[in-house]
Order: sequence, then C-alpha cells, then structure tokens
Amino acid sequence: MSNDDVTPIRQQYLEIKREYPNTILFFRLGDFYETFDEDAEITARELDIVLTSRPVGKGVRAPLAAFPITRLKTIWRVSSKRAITLPFANRSATNPPREFFRVKLCEW
Repeated sequence: MSNDDVTPIRQQYLEIKREYPNTILFFRLGDFYETFDEDAEITARELDIVLTSRPVGKGVRAPLAAFPITRLKTIWRVSSKRAITLPFANRSATNPPREFFRVKLCEW
C-alpha cells in the first residue's frame, strides 16, 4: 500500500513507529490512546484491552487496541508491573485550524 492509499493519521503513526520500532506506541486521537497492528495485538493480550480494527486506507483495516485517556493511570500501573515501556504520542493543537497536528512523544 502506498502512502497515497492511507489516511494522514495512519501515515503519521507509521512515521513515528519507524523511529521507535521496538516499543508499543500509543497515539492519542481525541479522548483515546490507540495502538495498531502487532502493537495492538500485544496490548490486547498483555493489558486486557479489547482488540478490534479500524479502516486505515482504501479497503484496508488494521488491528486496533484503544483505551480512554481517563484510564491512563490504570494502564500505566499494569504495564509497569509487567515491565512494558509505553511511549505515548500526544498531538499538539497549536497549529492553525485545518492543519495537521504535530506529535510530541513522551514516555510514562
């Protein structure tokens, strides 16, 4: 699948994931942190989060695991007990309207 065939958010997620290939990356979208692909499968299994899927391009769906930001401390506590490092990509809303958000990565 070419970059033209995926959503802008999917492109941004994949760019960040390439920088951090050996970590489970959570990407904040609205009131949720989401992770995709193999990260979603691992997250669902290790942190007892439901595994579902989301459209990411023309006729393509990717595995998805997500949780509301209100559960962040709980997820962090569980992941700490299991020695799982979770980087979180928070999107900055300082851009002008209708521009894509920048992403800042932080670790918990």
